[in-house]
Amino acid sequence: MSRPKKPVDYEMAYKLARIHCTHEEMASCLGFSVSYWYELLKRDQKLSESVEKARGEGRASLRRLQWQNATQGNVTMQIWLGKQILSQTDTQRTELTGRDGDAIRIEEEAAAARDVIEAAILRATTRNREGQSHIETDIDTAH
Repeated sequence: MSRPKKPVDYEMAYKLARIHCTHEEMASCLGFSVSYWYELLKRDQKLSESVEKARGEGRASLRRLQWQNATQGNVTMQIWLGKQILSQTDTQRTELTGRDGDAIRIEEEAAAARDVIEAAILRATTRNREGQSHIETDIDTAH
């Protein structure tokens, strides 16, 4: 014989949902296991609708407070709401410079790197033809 089911405190569930407690927190506060809480939400339409309504009211209440903060001069909130509602973004400008603040000369650097790579390939190819090792030692590459 199973034990009698504990009644749901709808008012407490509503209050917990309004402040956006997690389902795990609501189950704990109401004295249910998490698995049984989810089962209740599936079976009890009144409960699930109450939880959804409370969460919606909680979001609206939070937005109202944020809006009040912004309209009362809270610059941080104004910026945050501008990003959320108006899709405003922060832009950052990054400037890279070469040696002594000069412009970076990518073409020249790339050409120099290409020359080094081509010379290494030529050395390796020549050594390979001559039957020598393709692995250079520090002595081979010293300038």
